[in-house]
Amino acid sequence: METGFVYNYTRSWATLSQGKERIKEHSHAQSHISLVYYLKKPADSGGLTFVNNDPPNQIAPQIFNPRMSRFGILRKADLANTTAANLNPEEGEVVIFPSKTRHRTQPNEGVESRISIAADIVLTVKNSAGLEHLLPDLDRWQAAF
Repeated sequence: METGFVYNYTRSWATLSQGKERIKEHSHAQSHISLVYYLKKPADSGGLTFVNNDPPNQIAPQIFNPRMSRFGILRKADLANTTAANLNPEEGEVVIFPSKTRHRTQPNEGVESRISIAADIVLTVKNSAGLEHLLPDLDRWQAAF
């Protein structure tokens, strides 16, 4: 019995960011894995921000909000208590992340354009016998109409 995943590229696109351009917060709910390759990434051209407005370790609503530092509730922002994490990839790097992760790009503050190529991937299982929550491989699909 063959097991494991098949990785299906479902779409890809290029993005050119100039001036103060940025991409607003979103996720790719239709896929499982997303990736972005930075073809051209000049200094000051902005990076990628991952957002989690409801971290699993947040014991009360909004206590990890940055404005809570004014009240002494949040003393120091770090990866354990932040709702947004900035990543500044370099040219030639690839960033791979779960598609469900909310993210946005930072504004391009530089003079030169930032160019990236992104893709989405959907996982299917080679053998779906006994599995109800994972998609069977595409070669086992049949059109209904």
